[in-house]
Amino acid sequence: MVHEGICRVFELIEHRSPHDPKAPIVPCLTMKLLDGHDLQSELRSRRPLPLAQALDITRQICKALQALHDNGVIHRDLKPSNIMLLPRVDGSFRVVLTDFGLARPVDETTIFRTSSGGDQLGSPYFQAPEVLRGERDSIASDIYALGLVMDEMITNGRAFTAESIHGLYWQKLWEKPIRPSKRASGLPLLWEQVILKCLDPLPSERYRSAVELLRDLDSFDTNEPLSSGRRVKRTRARGARAGVAEILLVWAAAIGILGALSTLPAFDSKTPVATIAVLPVVYQKRSPAVEYVSKGIHSELVRRLRGVRELHVYELPALGLNIRVPKTERLQFSLKSNFTQDGARLGLTLELTSNTDKRPVWSDHFESSTTDSLVLETRASDALVTAVKRLSRPRMAGIPLPAIAEDMMLTRAFHLLGRGSFQLSAPATSSSAAFQSYTRGRNLLEERTVTAALGAISCFEEAIRFDDNFALAWAGIADAQQILMEFDHGFREDTFLRARNA
Repeated sequence: MVHEGICRVFELIEHRSPHDPKAPIVPCLTMKLLDGHDLQSELRSRRPLPLAQALDITRQICKALQALHDNGVIHRDLKPSNIMLLPRVDGSFRVVLTDFGLARPVDETTIFRTSSGGDQLGSPYFQAPEVLRGERDSIASDIYALGLVMDEMITNGRAFTAESIHGLYWQKLWEKPIRPSKRASGLPLLWEQVILKCLDPLPSERYRSAVELLRDLDSFDTNEPLSSGRRVKRTRARGARAGVAEILLVWAAAIGILGALSTLPAFDSKTPVATIAVLPVVYQKRSPAVEYVSKGIHSELVRRLRGVRELHVYELPALGLNIRVPKTERLQFSLKSNFTQDGARLGLTLELTSNTDKRPVWSDHFESSTTDSLVLETRASDALVTAVKRLSRPRMAGIPLPAIAEDMMLTRAFHLLGRGSFQLSAPATSSSAAFQSYTRGRNLLEERTVTAALGAISCFEEAIRFDDNFALAWAGIADAQQILMEFDHGFREDTFLRARNA
């Protein structure tokens, strides 16, 4: 397919370094050299664009996209960074679509989810709601992305303002975009209606083709006032919204994305010796310093508990949410964590409650300086596991032994076989300074913004300077780079390489 608005791909080659016969083979595309810059760079330097110029660029995108669709291909990753602007002599731009790494044929038999582990491909901000739900990509998905590209060109702010990827998913699935007229002054009403039609949550309600969208655009007078009463016609009646079952399904998926529930297998995953529900952290007096340190201690404590093969640990991330437990298990204990601060001293009180009669069965208090939080976490983890080991009756083949059997040779032999060993995993680092820097970074990472992610990277790098074998800090750098990619910060290839190296 040859079209002036589509970057020409000449061939696919496989390259291996001639100096290293063991080097991996790297697949490469040879494409036409384009002398220009992408639309994202243009928008960073000046936004919004004059309406006439935005209209000219949109027309060219529509024609190129229609050529793709006419040849049975959907782009699947349409966004400003994949749209090249080539300067013309008269000061205008020739528009060229690029980056077809995710493009697929429009074929009912094609399986479009090609990533491993169910990960979403492409930029989440420009993906249609149905794609975020794991449904099939379509021409309508490209139309949705086109609507957001148009919106980026003519407004001062984004249609979805969530600063986290999870918040973005929620807004796209359950909320309406902010109307363009609220983010652009003097915008013609019909231009807004075209964008909102592209962004309809139902694929059937969007434009059926880029040509249809272009037909509406070309009927506009770019100087038409916002108060104009003309309206874009709907293609068909609006269908029924998602039913209750679908709402529950997507909500469950959202909880999975947030990492609300996590279980690591015990020695026998169906019959753990003990099951614990970890409740949210409680602060006697909330302050930024106490909060980030206590979050780090709490997170490391839960991570190490999950490494104990005899335990099943279920973490409740927020009050009001239910813990989902397999039918084969019951939650035996609930763990409460209460943090206090007295000057430079940090205190942690752990309380274990029996879920059978709701009474406390064990509690202890631990203290350390605020700069030595690793010691506090280590002491608390050791004491907690010892308490759970003492309180849990041994099991054999899934059957609890009588309490009297705890002093019998059978029980001792049972523990010697490892079923009752309750081995706590080693701390992630032996450096208190590294742990302190890591907890600051993790706290920043929770904000899931570009600024916070950059700050988190600095904290993780500081942690690695204290302990270059601190695996969680390296993983934190990779997580932060992923957030930068989600918000299209910098060149995606460089960001991905840094994440991969970490």
